[in-house]
Amino acid sequence: MISPNFLSKSSSLTIDKKIFFLHIPKCGGTSLRLAVENAFNFPKGSKNSDFHLDVMALDSAAHALEKPIVELKREVLNYCMAHKSYRYISGHFAYSDKAMQAYGDDWHYITLLRDPVSKWFSQYFFNRHKNNDHYKLDCTLEEFLTTDEAKHLGRNYSYLLVDGISSEEAATDAAISQAIKNLEKFALVGVLEKLDWFYKDFQTVFGTELKIETCNKNPLSAKQQQQQIKDDIRTQVEEICQPNIQIYQAAMDLMQSRQLVSV
Repeated sequence: MISPNFLSKSSSLTIDKKIFFLHIPKCGGTSLRLAVENAFNFPKGSKNSDFHLDVMALDSAAHALEKPIVELKREVLNYCMAHKSYRYISGHFAYSDKAMQAYGDDWHYITLLRDPVSKWFSQYFFNRHKNNDHYKLDCTLEEFLTTDEAKHLGRNYSYLLVDGISSEEAATDAAISQAIKNLEKFALVGVLEKLDWFYKDFQTVFGTELKIETCNKNPLSAKQQQQQIKDDIRTQVEEICQPNIQIYQAAMDLMQSRQLVSV
């Protein structure tokens, strides 16, 4: 639930740069997306200033076109970046080499990662207990661990950050290395566990402060989640998440280097 006070807040400054926010699921991105949109100070009633990807609509379109949804995400991203009116693009997109080559000089890429093990559990519990049927899970934690989707959630950083690879390839050293190289092209990379660093970097890069409040909370409380996470399950998830952990650590290193430069 978003606070009415949050929606009414706005900075006295506007952002004069185009921003693309690659929103990776369950990394605190819904709150960030709204805060960045608010920071732009788009005039009331303005049209075609920003674009937010509707994943449910995209999923339906991908099904109708008989096309992998990740490919369609990249095609829509290229269209949006070519659109002359858009100044802010956000959503569950995937990194596109062609978009970076064609529009990377015009758009400032930002993203937010999260401790991979925490993200893995958060995504499972969110999809297990949410109210709608979109990607809803109907299995126990132990059952889910045996699925391909469980493995995918441990390597989806590279899957979303590297163009043209399969979920299986996302676990390779080559994919992990390329994901890190692509992150280095971003104007700003943050991690949920160091939001104070991200706020500071955002103000440095874009000249305005972010005012963020939590939204899109997990339907299962942290206490209820912890009751289901046994030591042996956590150990398995830590192993599954090794590809994402390497990329997360690289993101932390990028943030650390930026902090040292700004001191």
